[in-house]
Amino acid sequence: LVICDVFCPDKSCCKKSIVSRPNPCRGRRYFNSEKSSSYSKTHGKWKYRYGNATVEGFYGNDTVRFGNAGISQLSVPGTIFGQAVKLHEQFVGRHIDGILGLAFASLAEGRGEPPFERAVKLGLVHPIFTIYLKHSGD
Repeated sequence: LVICDVFCPDKSCCKKSIVSRPNPCRGRRYFNSEKSSSYSKTHGKWKYRYGNATVEGFYGNDTVRFGNAGISQLSVPGTIFGQAVKLHEQFVGRHIDGILGLAFASLAEGRGEPPFERAVKLGLVHPIFTIYLKHSGD
């Protein structure tokens, strides 16, 4: 599975009115567009399938930041991303808040381009990146 699309749970995914028990969105960090001065809603809805699990929502446009708050971050303005309003039950108990796709835009099922590819296009970084995976436990 190659992933290049980006999604995170939207605030509306965590509402108590959602009757799914347990709600796969609860307990996750979510995106609250009301707290962003650079956010704009983008037309269109999306639905992805990851194995037997489906995720669906709508698109938004905002600045995506790589790195922890309080340190130097890579900020990528104008990034289109998915705001999930419905997560499949298979996401219950999983320790993820969303998906950050790093594949090329030509492989995207959705709209926009992956944030890192956009950063290259905007001249914010060189067209190369590395990932360090540290072994942690058994």
